[in-house]
Order: sequence, then structure tokens, then C-alpha cells
Amino acid sequence: MGEHLSLYNINNAIQSTGEHFSSDLSEFCLYADGDELRHYWFLGASSDLNEEEVMKSIDQEICCLNDDYASSRKYNLKDPVLKIIPNETFYEFMSSLGKSGAQNKFPRVLNGDQTKLWMDFLSSKNLL
Repeated sequence: MGEHLSLYNINNAIQSTGEHFSSDLSEFCLYADGDELRHYWFLGASSDLNEEEVMKSIDQEICCLNDDYASSRKYNLKDPVLKIIPNETFYEFMSSLGKSGAQNKFPRVLNGDQTKLWMDFLSSKNLL
């Protein structure tokens, strides 16, 4: 499900959406749910944003940037889901793994093991 998405497309869509909403969207991640055939996004934002509007903007941007993704969205993938959370949540998660500091980067596209750790962490913070 993720083979139609590149990090380049993701980063450009996030940057464009941030500019559109006048918001710094520097912290984010997503994972593909193969059972539900959809992507789940988590976005750190310091301002109040409408999750549906922001997700629609990101999705449309990626569709414009990537024809393969647009085709998958049209025929296979269900609408993506977005959860906006505080930026600090991303830093706290990395710290909980003993990986705080500038030399450690938050993974943008989560694999199965990373997704489980992330979801467990968000559950423990009552963010799901």
C-alpha cells in the first residue's frame, strides 16, 4: 500500500498544506493499514486545525504529485485518516525509546513494529 508513496511526495504535500493553513507542520508520521486499506496520519500542530480539511489538502496534494497514488486512491485505498496531536508527543515518544536529541529522527513512514510502539504510546497518553 505504501509503494505508491514516496517520502518526497509526502514532504512536499506536508509543506504545501502547512503553507496553505499558515501552520508549521514539521512533525508527522503515517502508517498503512493493510486490513483497512487506508493510511493513518499523525500530525503535530501548534494551532487548532480541522483534521478533515487538513487531511483532504494533504491527500489532494499527493494525488497531484503522484499519478500512481491518485490511481490507488481512486480504485483501492480508502480515505486516509488524520489525528492532530501536540508536537511534544513526537519528542516524548522518541525520549521514551531513549532516542532524544537532534541525532535521532522520528520515522515518517512507520513499519509494523514502529506502528505498534507508536499506537501503544498514544494510547498511554489518551490521544487515541
